[in-house]
Amino acid sequence: MKEIEVKILEIDPAAIEQKLSQLGATQSFNGHMNALFFDYPDRRITRSGSVLRLRQEGDSTRITHKYPLASEVAKVMHETETTVGSLDAMRDILLATGLEVIKATYKHRTQYDLPEGHVVIDDYLEDLSSIPPFLEIESPTLEQLHVVVAQLGFTPADTNRWSTYDLVRHYLGADAAD
Repeated sequence: MKEIEVKILEIDPAAIEQKLSQLGATQSFNGHMNALFFDYPDRRITRSGSVLRLRQEGDSTRITHKYPLASEVAKVMHETETTVGSLDAMRDILLATGLEVIKATYKHRTQYDLPEGHVVIDDYLEDLSSIPPFLEIESPTLEQLHVVVAQLGFTPADTNRWSTYDLVRHYLGADAAD
């Protein structure tokens, strides 16, 4: 599956939620998320631009592998994802294969669905709590992505195609992202 998304930084969550309500968006998730990012000691996954993530979102736990596809205006990744029964058990399996946890994140996420895509408001907690709330907009096509960006009152210039690592690097420096 192809994932096409952008981030918009330093947003006013209340204003965004009001705009989403006016657009008739449906809230599909409101809760905490744990994510563990894995790589081998030589960091071959990260160096390739790929991501191996184990994430618990509410009662659902999923493992995801992503690798980058070309795009100048959005982050476009090929994404393979499946549900697993237990975050702890899957973490132990991955560790047993020689992978290690290279980053753990904890955040509050509110997700809204529109016909053209998903809009999430993310607010990191704990170690990353100094990162201001931000939007992530995901759509099946670049055209639909641009529609959602405009519906929310933003322009393409307001967006970026950063990964989680880029976001952490921007706010906390390179050492925090590694």
